[in-house]
Amino acid sequence: RGEGDLRLRRDYFDEAAVYPTHLFRRRFRMNRPLFLRIVNGLEMAIPFFRQKRDALGNPGFSALQKCTAAIRLLAYGTAADAVDE
Repeated sequence: RGEGDLRLRRDYFDEAAVYPTHLFRRRFRMNRPLFLRIVNGLEMAIPFFRQKRDALGNPGFSALQKCTAAIRLLAYGTAADAVDE
């Protein structure tokens, strides 16, 4: 989970992201600032989107990971079990 979050941040959200802005927009069907506003809003308003710890004390999925999966499902109109994220 932690490695996936780091990879997601490095690939799409860092200053020197692996994927440029036009590829982000193509993949998520919106620009990066709008995406981050949605993530921040969901994290503040809905407890599900906040990162929690599991029974062993390890961090769970981050808000960014949860929102990425949810928004990609909405953007592509696919069923929830069609993605492995």
